[in-house]
Amino acid sequence: MSLADLLVSHPFDDDAPLLHTSERSVTAGEARRAAATSAEQLRDAGVEPGQPVAVQLPNGPEMVTTMFGVWLAGAVFVPVNWRAPEPEVERALRTVGAAALVRPDGVRALDGGTRCDPDAAFVQWTSGTTGDAKAILHTHSAYLELLDRVLGELRPSGGGRDGPRIEFGEGFFDRDA
Repeated sequence: MSLADLLVSHPFDDDAPLLHTSERSVTAGEARRAAATSAEQLRDAGVEPGQPVAVQLPNGPEMVTTMFGVWLAGAVFVPVNWRAPEPEVERALRTVGAAALVRPDGVRALDGGTRCDPDAAFVQWTSGTTGDAKAILHTHSAYLELLDRVLGELRPSGGGRDGPRIEFGEGFFDRDA
C-alpha cells in the first residue's frame, strides 16, 4: 500500500472538486489523469521504482498531482524549493542521488539513481539552521498509520483508535467500511 492509493483508490466522483487554489479547482478525475501522466513521463525518462525524483514546482495542483505521479511510478518524492538558487538545487540532487528532476518545463533525467526501500515515500528537509539542510526519508507505511490514527480521533463516537481503520477501495474513509 502506498500514499498513491489515497488518490487512486478513493471513491471520489471523477467530477468532484478535489484541489483548490484561488485561481481554479481541479476535479478528482483531472487529478488522477495528471498523476498518471506524470508517472508515465517519469518511467519514459528512465525512473525506476525506489529511485528519488526531485520536484521543483511552485505550490499548487501541479505539485500535488506530480507528487502522486512520483508515487504511482513507485519512486520517492523529493521536494525542492521552487525559489532555491541553482547551487542549492544541485546539492539537493547530489544528496539524494535523484534519478530525475521535474520542473515546469518538464522532466530531466539525471545521472543519479540511488535505490531506496520500496516503502520509502518522500524526503523532508531539515531547516539547515546549523549547516546544510539534511534529508530525512519518510515511509508510506508510517504516514498511512499516522493518518489512520489522526482520522480515528476525528471519527464520531465509537471511532477513536479502536474504531474502524482506513480501508482502500470501496468505503475508503467511510466509517461503515
